[in-house]
Amino acid sequence: MKVVIWCLLLLTYISGCRTHQVEITKIPDVQGHRGCRGLMPENTIPAFIEAVKLGVTTLELDVVMNKFGDVIISHEPYYNSYFSTDPLGHPIKKSDEKKHNLYQMTFDEIASYDVGMRTNPKYPLQSKIACYKPKLDDVVDTVRKYCMAQKLPLVMFNIELKYDRNEIGTFFPKDSILIDSVFSILKNQNLLDNAIIQSFDTEILNICYYKEPNLSYALLIDNSEDLQKNLSLLHFKPSVYSPRYTKVNKKLVTECRVLDLKIIPWTVNDEDDIVEMLGFGVDGIISDYPDKVIEIAEGLLQSVQ
Repeated sequence: MKVVIWCLLLLTYISGCRTHQVEITKIPDVQGHRGCRGLMPENTIPAFIEAVKLGVTTLELDVVMNKFGDVIISHEPYYNSYFSTDPLGHPIKKSDEKKHNLYQMTFDEIASYDVGMRTNPKYPLQSKIACYKPKLDDVVDTVRKYCMAQKLPLVMFNIELKYDRNEIGTFFPKDSILIDSVFSILKNQNLLDNAIIQSFDTEILNICYYKEPNLSYALLIDNSEDLQKNLSLLHFKPSVYSPRYTKVNKKLVTECRVLDLKIIPWTVNDEDDIVEMLGFGVDGIISDYPDKVIEIAEGLLQSVQ
């Protein structure tokens, strides 16, 4: 039934924009945003394993660091009040978020907080499950073991380097420390061919490129500047141009094609928006609901076969 609905949505979109024909010959790169935030607590091992079960090709995640050399998977360098609970079982207040600073904690302290039992109220379908912010190393190990056990190919890891130069020494290390630590993990895990490094910070990406020019890089965009102006801030051509989905149109997709750039928008959750992005012919979709993306894309493939 869902497949029929997705197909009808796609046909409505195609008719509405007067496109003569939209052809999708394969399912694009489906990236589970923070694992699958719409269904499981974000950036946690249960979310990443669930995303792999759903069939994603890439796990999208964020990393920060503590002072003790651990690369931690977290969107913020502190505990988000929407869903975090301190070691004593008290919900973290909005006014106190930054007092719970990951950069000042050991990993044992980090693991004593819970980020899954309260669930994020913005995502009512989230499962309630006790979990903590994991290390990047541990996530790679767990996902690899799961893929091997299920005889699945290892997924890609799209790793966003979170950074704020105004908070170096308070919430973040020097950029070179973060970069070198992430690269060390990728090398030790033999993951260089299965990783993408992404960031909004062009300086970070430039430093990364000079250190590891053979890695894949994605430029994250949340502005209204044109493609060429955004690319001009980089000293190299990235593999992926990754704008907010509201910035994407057919013209931008065509411009990326001319430059041999993949275009992968974020974060696409609504069914109509997923259909629209597929209609534009994007190379991938980052979504909190990767199950929706897969179902819609599979429905489209079935409709043209």
